[in-house]
Amino acid sequence: MADRLEVTDHIVGANRADEADRLVDDLDAKLVIENFEDLLISRTVDDVFPESRFHVIDVSGGDSVVAAQKRLAKHTFLALPVYDSKRHSAFIDRIDIMLAVLEASKHTEPGQSLLAALEKVRVSDIAGKSKRNNFKRIQSNAPLGKAIELMSEWNVRRLAVNNAEGQLVGLLTQSQVVRFIAQHIHLMVDSKKTVGSMKLGFREVLSIQASEPVRNGFELLKSGGVAGIAVLDGSKLVGSLSSSDIESVDLQAAATQLDMSFTDFMTNSGHSEIRPPVGVTQSTTLEELFVKVALTKVHRVFVIDQNSEALMGVITLTDLLKLV
Repeated sequence: MADRLEVTDHIVGANRADEADRLVDDLDAKLVIENFEDLLISRTVDDVFPESRFHVIDVSGGDSVVAAQKRLAKHTFLALPVYDSKRHSAFIDRIDIMLAVLEASKHTEPGQSLLAALEKVRVSDIAGKSKRNNFKRIQSNAPLGKAIELMSEWNVRRLAVNNAEGQLVGLLTQSQVVRFIAQHIHLMVDSKKTVGSMKLGFREVLSIQASEPVRNGFELLKSGGVAGIAVLDGSKLVGSLSSSDIESVDLQAAATQLDMSFTDFMTNSGHSEIRPPVGVTQSTTLEELFVKVALTKVHRVFVIDQNSEALMGVITLTDLLKLV
């Protein structure tokens, strides 16, 4: 059976882990679940992530990109719902911010600050510009299985959760769902199958060398339509770069920072060392995979050949939810 996990996330108004565990324990005491399919049908979005735990933190479409970036950083969120004059109608996420920073840097001389330029850009100008975070809604009383199905169908990383009155009460994210599944992974029929037997994530991985300018990595995220890439030293995997790393860019010195190597950027941007990438091998079981992703709270794990240590692929949260 998988390890006990915390039901917390970078979500709107996440509460303490002990409260979340009590909620899950209470549900487990009331419902006798015999198989994974029953679990997904019997649990609703609100059962698993009750609206009473949420406090909506949003941003106005008229706010500046700088204000949105500060709010994302303050709450360690990956995305915020955007409110216009009538309702929430879009998300702004770290990818949108990354695209805005890259665009502004093209028109800024080395040594100049991006702050003034980005203060002029409104949230409404860039929200959803990446085309990767479409604003989709789900009712809080919808079965969790339906939410997972819609995430895959719409290819979105999060859903806006509305109550019966149509009010936004929270966000349901891929990370939350994966962590919930990890808590109940023993119910999944294929939990003992391995990454290798399913050829899960076996594909070409976009990457840069650690010695390359970090700008190249962010540009690759943009052109490749992905949220994360591998960082190599020769052929060895030494790190990863994601759109979230744009938070480490000092807008006062961005033009210079973006031209640093990945290694220098990471070690000179508040990180004491380069974060080691999270990896699995062909022999890793699905149970082990879900638990590792849940405990490390990463959004992707790299598949490493257990003999040669060669990079074989990458498994994302989207890949995991397609298994459900």
